[in-house]
Amino acid sequence: MSLPPEIWLSVVSELPRTDLASFSLCCKAFRNLAVPILFRSIKLCDDSIAGFKAGGTLADMASYVRHLTFEGIDIEVTETVRWAQRCFEDLSQFPNITSIRINIAIIFELKVSLFGFIFRKLSCYQWYETLKKLDYEFQYLSPEEYSKSTPSAGSCVASTVNSIFRVPKDSPKAARIWNNPEMFDFWDYGVFIAPAFPPALEEVIIKVPGYLSSIGVGRKGRGPFCPSETLSTCANTLRKVDICISNMEFKPLNYHPPPQCPNVTVLTVYTRFKFIPTCLEELAARFPNVEFLDLGSGECLPISAYAECRGFEKVKEMRAPWPTRNQWDTQPLEEDEIMKGGLAQFWGLADPPTKLKRFEITRIAQRCKPKRVEEVVIKFVRRDRA
Repeated sequence: MSLPPEIWLSVVSELPRTDLASFSLCCKAFRNLAVPILFRSIKLCDDSIAGFKAGGTLADMASYVRHLTFEGIDIEVTETVRWAQRCFEDLSQFPNITSIRINIAIIFELKVSLFGFIFRKLSCYQWYETLKKLDYEFQYLSPEEYSKSTPSAGSCVASTVNSIFRVPKDSPKAARIWNNPEMFDFWDYGVFIAPAFPPALEEVIIKVPGYLSSIGVGRKGRGPFCPSETLSTCANTLRKVDICISNMEFKPLNYHPPPQCPNVTVLTVYTRFKFIPTCLEELAARFPNVEFLDLGSGECLPISAYAECRGFEKVKEMRAPWPTRNQWDTQPLEEDEIMKGGLAQFWGLADPPTKLKRFEITRIAQRCKPKRVEEVVIKFVRRDRA
């Protein structure tokens, strides 16, 4: 057992799972080596997570944890706040996290603040600087869903959350940032905050109820508490972006053009209800080098929406909903039909010289009949430009 853990792991990882399970029963030291290989995912309750603390039965496994998921869906807002406090107190036990998922229900008054509050707290941990993936999702609680003990005033809850996610000025992390004016900003509450971005973030998933302006478009979309600020400050490291919102609305301001994320090659845009023009056009300006575009809308987009896809000049494959054909139409959806159906003209394919040398439909899937929407996956092979 005097060998380094890396050598032991390389040895036991070659064992069949049945032998590995038996190996883990020999002694505690063998179990600590085998468990990270036997179990890729462990679900813990609030009490059992204490086992990762010093002296706990799972303490030796804490360094192997790479991904954490926090799910705090609770009708009682104050209980959710207490849950969040408990979670963030426990984060320091895991030194090597590379991805984190946060799923939480909040009241409407915190729709702008909570994202920044969470980032402020996450930035206190050393692994924050190497965080690769962030999956952030929240749902609104309607007034009817508030329990009787939930404070009715949003400012009261906001003040409570603010105290939980505060970064103390006297902390080493805060001191380093405080001496660099370019790395911090202030919120309306007038409290110190840490920079709202992980410098190595490569993938971000944002699922919020509301409009695209909720992730940082326009005057209200600026500032360290906004997901858009994360997209801006991580522009050079991001590789994959997944946005899911209720309504696709984009209201840009002329003096605040969207910053480009030049390395993003995979973009997924999902809208639950209605699609408002100019959305894709603005997203194309922000993500100019996208190669795979997924418009995974639950509803069929209006044909005019595809005109805005022209801004994605480097797209190689696109997945998009398409208006269904008549039920009695048994002819296959051929390439020529799509070309004549409108998608081609919006992408400029019909105007010579064509930008593409092949326009290939790779898969067609019929979705639920009530919606009468077909999903079409199209691959583009672009001709080299002169």
